[in-house]
Amino acid sequence: MDVLYAADADVRRGLGRSATRSCDLVTNRIKIGQAWNVDVRLKSFVTEAAGRLDLLCAEYGFTGPEVVPDEAGAYPLLRRVRYQRTGLAIEISLVLSYMGEEYVATELVSEDGSGSVRRTQIGSGTAHTGYQMRRALDRQAEAVRSVLRDESSPHS
Repeated sequence: MDVLYAADADVRRGLGRSATRSCDLVTNRIKIGQAWNVDVRLKSFVTEAAGRLDLLCAEYGFTGPEVVPDEAGAYPLLRRVRYQRTGLAIEISLVLSYMGEEYVATELVSEDGSGSVRRTQIGSGTAHTGYQMRRALDRQAEAVRSVLRDESSPHS
């Protein structure tokens, strides 16, 4: 059964093109219980990322996880977890943005002697569902391990 909501009718009549109308549509759907499963990924991301990247503390001497607060606190949403050691950090981010841009990204952040910061993306993966988010975290944890193993090998 297709139920037509007032906000949906506005969109179909062409009134929903403004940012205000589209925000109203999202707000109306949240009020009536049609919110997307965004909150599940947001609530579980830090725990899932920390569970998969404990190897950074155990094997490579990093400290963490440190949860980096989201400056905006509104949509688009960003959750970031950071592990640090001297001159090097690993940042794992969950990005939930407009038009289905939902992914997990992992970056290696290094600082040289002059104070300049270099960011290198280790991996990125789709996170439309909780399963995809966990799978991306698994793959990126292996990529992090591989990068750090190569960095610490005597032949580098």
